[in-house]
Amino acid sequence: MKTIEVLISSRCRRTLAFAIDFLVFHFIAVVVTISALDRWNDLGHSNGALLAFAWFCLLTLYLSKDGVGGVSLGRFAVGIAVRDAGNSADVPSLGRLAVRNLLLLLASIEFFALLSSKTRQRLGDRIAKTIVIRSGAFPWHCFVAAFATLVGARLCSTGTGS
Repeated sequence: MKTIEVLISSRCRRTLAFAIDFLVFHFIAVVVTISALDRWNDLGHSNGALLAFAWFCLLTLYLSKDGVGGVSLGRFAVGIAVRDAGNSADVPSLGRLAVRNLLLLLASIEFFALLSSKTRQRLGDRIAKTIVIRSGAFPWHCFVAAFATLVGARLCSTGTGS
């Protein structure tokens, strides 16, 4: 049987991927929340059913963010991927990825666990039996494009308005 050398992702790449995912998710959350509240006010409803549904959809999106090949937008941008700890060629099941991401709600504990782990695994990785590996060279063009998009969005949001 052929042995494949696997490079475990650095803490720096993982932190950068988390930051990208965090910014993208929160941008989406703000847009969805504002849209839901605006629609809620237009319909004259006095309950938060639409807002609750919107937040349920957001939570589902967050928990399944690594569902396509073990790669989120942030992981794709920095060239890393989530894999099964027992077989680095396999992508973990969607359920295991969701459990792994659910623990990110405890971000400060997870960050400390990642920093203190010799195997570069956070608590969610250990529970879901996953590892994060380098999936290729750092795609600088993706990072530059993402950074330019964020800068552009910030510049557009600080327009003069009336």
